[in-house]
Amino acid sequence: MPKAKTVNLAASLEAGQWLFHGEKFTVVPNAIDYKRYIFDQTKRMEIRTKLNIGEHQILLLQVGVFNEQKNQMYSVHLLQKLHNRRRFRLLFVGDGKNKEAVVEKTHQWQLDESVMFVPPSEDMQALYSAADVLLFPSIFEPFGMVAIEAQANGLPVFESEHVPDVTEVVDGLSRKIQLSQSDEWLKAIERSEIRGGKIIDKGLIARDFGMSNFEIQSAAKKLAKFMENEVNKY
Repeated sequence: MPKAKTVNLAASLEAGQWLFHGEKFTVVPNAIDYKRYIFDQTKRMEIRTKLNIGEHQILLLQVGVFNEQKNQMYSVHLLQKLHNRRRFRLLFVGDGKNKEAVVEKTHQWQLDESVMFVPPSEDMQALYSAADVLLFPSIFEPFGMVAIEAQANGLPVFESEHVPDVTEVVDGLSRKIQLSQSDEWLKAIERSEIRGGKIIDKGLIARDFGMSNFEIQSAAKKLAKFMENEVNKY
């Protein structure tokens, strides 16, 4: 494929720099149908009941493959340091080579009642709706799709400095915190609130996605136009 390609496309500036090593490329936003992820109160209650999460407990969510990049162990460390740990539950969604090590660490620190593991799901709307905060402490991140999806749900995102700024779509929902500042992560988590449908500003989400490059209809039209222009060169 590298020999046959005619153009270089990437989902973000960071991804393109990593993929193409100084070659020219065009950023094509990895857009989504944001309405598929919109907050659903019924699904929230179903998931929280299934996972035995209390009405006054805050659910922290992390989504991704278990590997060094996604840094799940960092989230376990944060949970272990929380002052009022019983107020929080931590849900990991995903599989991967490092999952067993994370499970073992939860046993070692006696966090079994606070940490839950579920495999990748086709209904991410339900899991985002059930959560109160998305943790995204990646060590490096070329893009960060889960941050986009979470914001479509109205879910606050706490992300490391390595997550590209381009993923900050909905005003006020993303907060960037350096991994070296674990105390700031803890403060942000402890100040989190339990979500409900009344505090989700769906109008703000629709406006900001409409103004962004991540709304699927407008992004598809731009890509189609780009491809048409490329074909017309030959």
